[in-house]
Amino acid sequence: MALRVPYSQQFSPEQTPLGRLLPVLRQYAGKGPKLKTALASAFFKKKASPAKLAGNTIISLKTYGIIDEKAALTPFGRELLILQKDLNNVHTILAKRLLLAMNGVNIVETLREMRAAGMKIDLKTLPGELAHRGIEASASSSDLSGVLGWLRQGRVLDKYDINEKRYAEVVGAAAETLSALKNLDRGQMAFLRAMVALNIADWTPYNAICRQAESLYPGEIRFNWKDIVKLVLQPLEAEGLIEVRKKAKVDSKTPEGRGGKATDVKPTGKFEKELTDPLLNALYGAAGYADIRAIRSKPLSEIVAEIESANPDVSGKALEMLAIRLCQMLDLEFMGWRETDEEVAGGGEVDALLHSARLTYSRWQVQCKVGKISLQAVSKEVGMKDVTLANVILLVGTKNATESALTYRQKIVGTSNLNIIIIDGPSLEAIANDPSAIFDTIYEQAPGAMSLLPSCPRRLDQVAA
Repeated sequence: MALRVPYSQQFSPEQTPLGRLLPVLRQYAGKGPKLKTALASAFFKKKASPAKLAGNTIISLKTYGIIDEKAALTPFGRELLILQKDLNNVHTILAKRLLLAMNGVNIVETLREMRAAGMKIDLKTLPGELAHRGIEASASSSDLSGVLGWLRQGRVLDKYDINEKRYAEVVGAAAETLSALKNLDRGQMAFLRAMVALNIADWTPYNAICRQAESLYPGEIRFNWKDIVKLVLQPLEAEGLIEVRKKAKVDSKTPEGRGGKATDVKPTGKFEKELTDPLLNALYGAAGYADIRAIRSKPLSEIVAEIESANPDVSGKALEMLAIRLCQMLDLEFMGWRETDEEVAGGGEVDALLHSARLTYSRWQVQCKVGKISLQAVSKEVGMKDVTLANVILLVGTKNATESALTYRQKIVGTSNLNIIIIDGPSLEAIANDPSAIFDTIYEQAPGAMSLLPSCPRRLDQVAA
């Protein structure tokens, strides 16, 4: 289930400033219709539908956990009232709740990634970037505007810029720690949460922590017990979150962590100081988006520069990143990167899979080449499409496509319902300079594809005659 930007209709610093709202709640919370009437009179009496707007405020207050289903104050609401004379503190507490309990951390981290990538940030572009990271925003920008407003009141944000010192104070973790956490997968995150739940402070067998994690998230987390050291422990150790103590194995031929007593782990100083269950819970829901975050937080110019790297791994990965970014410019939804799953790719490898359900469903299979796009490269992708079920193949290369590749493309496009789009070196250079040029490249190939297909069959009356 996707995360959501919390409902914030008619609940914002501009519409319902806490200096005026809290006294109203103190007097009318828990008094049924009187609360709605008081809110309507205090904040919306000059509007067309005061009662309706006040009703929205009540829904927002419930969403934020300030009042309960009977409109009575919750413990959090009472805490705000106790501190109402210190509005700076009140705004800090509300910002902390937004960040740690209501997906606010993931919103702020998206702002950080957009800034790093040189993207324009406003209420029009931010919802799309949140969607790429599994966070839904309502069609109206009111919810997102309200959340950002309260984070600005808490001095976490200055417009769309992050106040790093303040952000770290409110969340309780440095930016470097948050960066490490948001790149973890759900299994690694569940392992950390199990350590917090068990209050691990000293060396503990990792298998006890894994069993706790699987118990905390039954049906959701299931570890590959053969590769826990490689898939879970080593990544967490590399991020400086745990220490790992290897134990001697009974059989020296068995992999690390098997064949003897379980490997022990314990938290590092960073873990003990900065990792709390609310923070891990805030990031757990968005875990699994590390790939897409890495792709979208990198400036396009940097990706293009890495394509020319002498290191083939760097250049190949950069080209894949570019291909995915290009597909996302077409509003295609990211499915997988370097996909090798047996059910998806039949034992082969697909650089990326994306899909769209606009008007009709389409699935895009992406392959990238550092160099020329050859006949063999195109034919291989055509063979893979029966397994991936793609109906569009996108091939991206750094040099010109060969004549034989272009001829083969024409043959396939002209005799099947499969479309093949080729972005070769010259087209790639134009798109790198102006991303919107991708549409010119595709539009240039679309009429050609139409002309290659057979004409429509004769009308039924002509056939009958």
